[in-house]
Amino acid sequence: MYFTKTKINIKKWFFQDMPESATPEKWDEWNTQAQANKVRWFFAETLPDWFASVFIYPYERIASKLRNKYIRKYNLIKIHSLKATEWHSIDSRLMYGMFQLLVDSGVRKGASANCI
Repeated sequence: MYFTKTKINIKKWFFQDMPESATPEKWDEWNTQAQANKVRWFFAETLPDWFASVFIYPYERIASKLRNKYIRKYNLIKIHSLKATEWHSIDSRLMYGMFQLLVDSGVRKGASANCI
């Protein structure tokens, strides 16, 4: 969820005079003027943070744990060089697993280097 964008939209709805862009001094001045109206400031600034910490973040944390466990499976190392139908000792699986991680890391870094 794009909470920062939502929070800014809520602030713009409560404070119609909120500038799109300003210098730091102008932002400080606007913040002091906006904080003078305590009820609107509470609804625009404090309430969204409380709502996100109580309802949104716990749901996202649980959803990401389930997604990582059952869908993405980041805790598994798929070793492409070993046949799945044969038995392999622990030390050979460890060695091949480390090299598979090294290859996967190199492929990712090589792909990102080509994009630059």
